[in-house]
Amino acid sequence: MRIKGSPLLTHFLLTLANAAVAFSLPTTHNARGAHQAFRKFDELQKMTNRQLQDTVRHSIRGKYVVIRGQGERRRLVLTHKGKRLLNQKALENLRPPVLRVWDKKWRLVLFDIPEEFKKNRNSFAVGLKHMGFVQMQKSCFIFPFPCLDEVEVLADFHEVRPFVTFLVAESLEGSKALSRRFKLS
Repeated sequence: MRIKGSPLLTHFLLTLANAAVAFSLPTTHNARGAHQAFRKFDELQKMTNRQLQDTVRHSIRGKYVVIRGQGERRRLVLTHKGKRLLNQKALENLRPPVLRVWDKKWRLVLFDIPEEFKKNRNSFAVGLKHMGFVQMQKSCFIFPFPCLDEVEVLADFHEVRPFVTFLVAESLEGSKALSRRFKLS
């Protein structure tokens, strides 16, 4: 069975991370609390035993998780590589909310990222486009709805936050064409 590139690895790692959080809560220190915590992780229930076994083996061999501890104190721990994969998958789903009523304000993301961070700069720009931003100039992107949190997450992930400026504008040259592009009333 092919695990690399399939969503099974992501589901497994995400479930592992969520389980760690759920089982650290004080409500999981008894049988009922543990049962309720397990019920939250239905994603793994959809996997066959074979798929789960292969995914666990692949995640350990690929160094997405490691086994720590001895005897009964053994546990699976998400590695930096595993966390990075989960963050990448989370970024794929990162989108600013599109509101029903537009507040008639434009959100501009400006950046001046040095050449030494070219790869990060390009990835950041691709991420903005993926989130629905329109490129106005080489390092200027625009969006009509509140999106500061999403831009900050993206900038932090690509390690370019010190080079990014966020602006909110009430008027903008060419706004009629942008309004049509974003299908705003």
